[in-house]
Amino acid sequence: MSPTDFAGKGVEGQGSSFFSVGARQDDSGPSAARYPAHGPTASLAEQLSLVMDASGAIGWWDWDVQNDRLYAGRQFADIYGVDPDDAERGEHLSSFMEGVDPRDRERVSEAVQQAVDRCGSFLEDYRIKRHDGDHKRPLWVTASGRCYGDDHGKAVRFPGVILDITARKTSDMRKRALIELGDKLRDLPDMESIVRAATDIVADVLSPSRVGFGMVNNLEETVAIPDEWRRDGVLTIAGIHHFRSYGSFIDDLKAGRTVFIEDVEDDPRTAGARQALLDIGINVLLNVPIVEHGKLVLVMFAHNDGPVDWDQNDLNFAHAVADRVQVTLARQRAETQRELLNRELSHRLKNSLAMAQSIVSQSLRSATDLKSAKDDIGRRLSALGRAHEVLLRTSSERADIATVVSNALRPYQDSDSRLHCRGPGIALSAPAALSLSLILHELATNAVKYGALSSADGHVELSWTVEDGGPGRMTLQWKERGGPPIAPPSREGFGSRLIRYGITGATDQSVSTDYAREGLTCELSVALSDIVANSSDELLAVGQDRTLSST
Repeated sequence: MSPTDFAGKGVEGQGSSFFSVGARQDDSGPSAARYPAHGPTASLAEQLSLVMDASGAIGWWDWDVQNDRLYAGRQFADIYGVDPDDAERGEHLSSFMEGVDPRDRERVSEAVQQAVDRCGSFLEDYRIKRHDGDHKRPLWVTASGRCYGDDHGKAVRFPGVILDITARKTSDMRKRALIELGDKLRDLPDMESIVRAATDIVADVLSPSRVGFGMVNNLEETVAIPDEWRRDGVLTIAGIHHFRSYGSFIDDLKAGRTVFIEDVEDDPRTAGARQALLDIGINVLLNVPIVEHGKLVLVMFAHNDGPVDWDQNDLNFAHAVADRVQVTLARQRAETQRELLNRELSHRLKNSLAMAQSIVSQSLRSATDLKSAKDDIGRRLSALGRAHEVLLRTSSERADIATVVSNALRPYQDSDSRLHCRGPGIALSAPAALSLSLILHELATNAVKYGALSSADGHVELSWTVEDGGPGRMTLQWKERGGPPIAPPSREGFGSRLIRYGITGATDQSVSTDYAREGLTCELSVALSDIVANSSDELLAVGQDRTLSST
């Protein structure tokens, strides 16, 4: 007997449905097994029940194709959002298709039509959307059926069953999502696009109402959220938030522990702040900490405005996404730093070659013989090299003035402590650091040859100060005392010109030199904006003087 032989043989007038013989038993709950069916349909009903249980099916349908009446069990109807009573009497196929997730609906409709056209088998995996405001992730099912035709090949009946494959599909989705994310992250250029890719992946797998990343300020215990993925109609929480306004779970995050709160009203970490969370649509909260060098730096979050079915596998998936984002961001920072270092090295090399060329050219022009030229060039290039050492140690385009002074005067320091240096910390730009090193080198060289450091009783006082208020200026003073009487030089050499020109590139500066009998005094006044790295924010403890030892 073929399934078509059952046409028109429904039970008790319930319509022409092969499956309707077991409809009542299928839908009567756990107690149904105690009451076997009676009468001529008993064997068929019992067999159908056993088949449904053994296959793991969660619902059945039988579609009368010619009359467009689809008969289904109550569980099947509930899953698709159709009134069970209507399904028992027979409902249009379109009513059930409305329950299919919009992402799969067109594909499923085409597969149904193909089965009808050829009177063949039907086997499709697809998602069924949730109903009645339930925002859990969709239910995945496998629908298996066959369309039967009459003697003329015209479709008559289309029965089948559905099986719940959500667990398997979700597991597959997690695996595919991580592979897809890994492929995407390799080519993304910036943090914004990285975060967007990660949030899209998490949203697709977990179906939250909101997911995103936030940058953490540990000192103030705040999180800055630039943007987030949101379901339609969900409130944005972009901005800065204080963790403790929403509970105490910041303590877990700082310790590197994932926070998963299934109900903010019941969890002791959020119960006291539940209204603040509910006001922004958070009933369920998942926070995954991203820790670097023992410090919480980022948080990946996922929220939902109703119950969720997330399990440990989902939490592990969220961890894996956060880990991949962390590794990608770290790699990008390393690549950016390497590019900056390469550009910096190229820039410094060009500047150094230009400065070395100038030193050689000017030294040769001012020298009286080759030996003095050789000595002067050697000393000046050594001073330039020591200045570069300071910059290379900081791996940046800045150097603390105290370090620059110490390095420049190192060859002239002795055990008698005749060089006394004092001043506040200032972060000099690289050009200013190199230029100041050469100026100090020339001043110290002249002091050794002709000035205070040429006699046992002489000493040098070097100080620099910063003016308060206004645009800000630095005044540096070199004062020699206790040396032999001095007089202005008879001719101006390269060293004198170097001192007179002041800081290379500074547009607002003045240099004065006083050749008094008691000793040379040279004073340089320059705008801070011309010499500090980037901006005046780079001042280091201005007002807190530091004394440098000359030994």
